[in-house]
Formats: sequence, C-alpha cells, structure tokens
Amino acid sequence: DAVFVYQTRPVSNILENEPYMNEGQIKRKIATGQSHEVLRNKIISRNNEKLRLLSEQISEITGTKAKFIEPTPRKKNEDEYIDLEIEMDDRKTNLYLQGSGFLQIAEILSTIEYIDAPLNILLVDEPDSHIHIKIQRLLLQYLRKITSNQIFLISHNDSFVSQAQEDEIFFLSKDRKAGGLLEHIQVEDVGILKNELGGVIIGLERLNEARKIF
Repeated sequence: DAVFVYQTRPVSNILENEPYMNEGQIKRKIATGQSHEVLRNKIISRNNEKLRLLSEQISEITGTKAKFIEPTPRKKNEDEYIDLEIEMDDRKTNLYLQGSGFLQIAEILSTIEYIDAPLNILLVDEPDSHIHIKIQRLLLQYLRKITSNQIFLISHNDSFVSQAQEDEIFFLSKDRKAGGLLEHIQVEDVGILKNELGGVIIGLERLNEARKIF
C-alpha cells in the first residue's frame, strides 16, 4: 500500500458514456491505466464542498468560471450512465464536449486528491500536453501550492520549463545517468538545457513575450 500506481491516457480517449462505478471499480480502472474511463466518477465521488473546491481550482487555472452540475440522487440510483454538465459563462454543456485543455486539467486535479497513499510522491508525465501556454503557467503556479504531495513533472516543453525556478529544474542527461546522481541544474546550465529542448525554436518562442521587436 506504500505505492499507488496511477496511469492516464490522452484525454481524447474519455468515454462519451461513462457508467456509474463504486470505489473499488474506480481504483481498479486507475491502477490498470484506464483512468480516462472514470473521469466523471472521480469528480462526482467528492462531497459538495470538495466539488465546489474543484470547480474553483479549475476556474483559477483556466481563467474561466466553471461549475460542475452534480447529478441528482435520483439519477445516480436510476441511470446507467453519468450525465455530468459544466456551467461556464452562464451556459451548460456536457463534460464530453469540453476542450482537451479543460479535460486535461480536470483529469490532473481530480486524481491528485483521489489518490490517498502513505507515500505522497506524485510523478506527472507531460502535464502541459494539449494545454495553452498561458494555462501551462497557471497550472504550474497552482501545483506549487500543493503541500501534501512532492510533485515531479516531466516535460520536453521549453515554454513550460521556462516558468520553473532554477532550483526546481532537473535535467536527466546521459552524463547524469552515468554519474548516478541527479541534482538541480546550475544557473549557467539553463541555456544549455533550453538549447537541448528547443534549439532554434527558442528564439521564436521569445517573440511571444517580447515587448518590442527590431
């Protein structure tokens, strides 16, 4: 029980129709790499306060006020599939119709709290996939606030890495593998890391944040 294995798939694979499941079935799906099939179950398993908090967290990261409309107890008892709607900008739409960025954020946040293991180390592989660069920055800021987990993010995205502080960046290179010790990179190595990740693309990326272009 010390290690809880969690694996997810691209959010584009979430089910259009997701059946109601109990806690044991949900954990089984997560442990076998099918977490994308129980996204709605993870969300509605929260009590009202936690569901409201999740809505606020997603709103903070996406910059758009979002609210989950929880199915009524009658629907939970009578329906086979979960009908989960999102209210955004006074408009209600089904979760299935949300963009990939929104679903990616919902998948990450709904899982962080669902996992309850004694060893609170969370490894997230490329959380910036399918997410706009502005939301990437807000996601990183939010993850820094989580103190109940030690979080390691894997990314090949220079823009995402640029949002990290120098003592937060670890570069897993062949030399470091051979040495057997991984320490955060030094200030003088940041430029080398960015070249490894992006090469000539780095110059083009800088245009996104430039105030003046000559």
